[in-house]
Amino acid sequence: MPLLTSSDRLKRNKLFWHFPHYNKHPSSHPSSVIRKGNWKLIETFDPPGLELFNLKDDLGEMNNLAQTMPNLRDELLKELQ
Repeated sequence: MPLLTSSDRLKRNKLFWHFPHYNKHPSSHPSSVIRKGNWKLIETFDPPGLELFNLKDDLGEMNNLAQTMPNLRDELLKELQ
C-alpha cells in the first residue's frame, strides 16, 4: 500500500513472467521472459527458441540480438532458468 499512496518507487532490478500455455492471440507461444534493465530475453518452448532485445534502442522488439550477443543471452537465460 505505501507504494500506491506515496511517491516511493518499487526497488527491483529484474522482472520475470511465465506463460506456459497458448491463448487466442495469433502470435502467442508458451514462453518465459526475463526483463533486466534495458534487456529482455524471451525463451519460447513451442517452437524452442531464444530472443534477446535491447528495449532502450528497440522498443518494438524488431531486432533479435540472441545470436550476436551470446554472452548476455546465456547470462540472462541462466537467471531465467
